[in-house]
Amino acid sequence: MAQTSPVAIGSHGEIPEWSKGADCKSVGLRLRRFKSFSLHYARTAPGAVLVSIKRLDAMTKEFWAEGLRFECARCSACCRHEPGYVFLSQFDFRRLLDHSGLVFAEFIATFIRTVDIGTGLALSLREKNNNDCILWGEKGCSMYEARPIQCSTYPFWQGVIDTEADWERESLDCPGIGHGPVMSAAP
Repeated sequence: MAQTSPVAIGSHGEIPEWSKGADCKSVGLRLRRFKSFSLHYARTAPGAVLVSIKRLDAMTKEFWAEGLRFECARCSACCRHEPGYVFLSQFDFRRLLDHSGLVFAEFIATFIRTVDIGTGLALSLREKNNNDCILWGEKGCSMYEARPIQCSTYPFWQGVIDTEADWERESLDCPGIGHGPVMSAAP
């Protein structure tokens, strides 16, 4: 399976690998119609102590341990109307490029922007002038089959599933939360 880490351009032109985890759409900003978690918990201040998720699970039973109900209502609220970032992993970038059928330079000019994340630049999808995702069209996502991991994992993001209150708050903007089949937390 391909790694799904965001692509970042380092200060010397290299493309370093970031830690695994859900891609995130915002750097502490409100993202389209939902809040996202800060860029990567692993990118904390030097000397910070990171607690293993497995250790946390052993200490407390998460509210989502038995699964959560979710079924996309196809309302497109997560793709439209509010500004945000869709950071791309190397895998996302390649899938979108291949799916677009465009040559590299045209794909970059049409769909990609760079975002200064404080430690370098990251690649993100552009937005239209009305803040809709650049992939959004009259019939929905124009590249749904190749959509970024960040899009396909919503709403199961840190910041949304941290607490039951966060999940409930997100349900005010996402009508699919709390409906449909139970999505299991099991691997």
